[in-house]
Amino acid sequence: MKFIAVTDRSLCRGSLITQLERILNLPDEAALPKPDMVILREKDLSEAEYEALAGQVILLCREYQTECILHTYPHVSERLEHGKIHLSLPSLERMQESGEWSEIRGIFEKTGVSVHSVSEAERAVCLGADYLTAGHVFSTDCKKGVPPRGLSFLTDVVEAVDRRCPVYGIGGMDRTKLSAVSGTGAEGICIMSGYMKV
Repeated sequence: MKFIAVTDRSLCRGSLITQLERILNLPDEAALPKPDMVILREKDLSEAEYEALAGQVILLCREYQTECILHTYPHVSERLEHGKIHLSLPSLERMQESGEWSEIRGIFEKTGVSVHSVSEAERAVCLGADYLTAGHVFSTDCKKGVPPRGLSFLTDVVEAVDRRCPVYGIGGMDRTKLSAVSGTGAEGICIMSGYMKV
């Protein structure tokens, strides 16, 4: 099972770079181990601000031999020659409809997509997703008042994509959920607040 850190610098005690250095040095036996992957999800930043931060994070992840996935801005990935991007399904669909996605798809070796239903998962795979994050599975402060979709939802997503791409559960995740999530067939868990507050 993979551990994936999803960033939100508003949750950090200090700078995001300092926080990432902290989690990239976590031992395997820690409550949360060093993540296998970092998704740089800072959606409030302008494209220029995001690009400046992404350049730093890519170098840091490279230093710690940890996979880094950029988020939201495919052209930042293109300019930084970093062929890994995570998109919302609506963003991917808009780019598909405009023809933009067919123009730039070839520069990405890995494309992740966030999904919230079985139909969204099926659509994302049809559009070429290499992995999915599916949620929110458990209750989480990030989605206060919104009922969680539960483990059966995650199982349904995994079965719907029929192992055509990995599915990672997101929402209310921590190490104690690993066994339950593993039983759904998902290949890992995405954690935001746990990693940003450790």
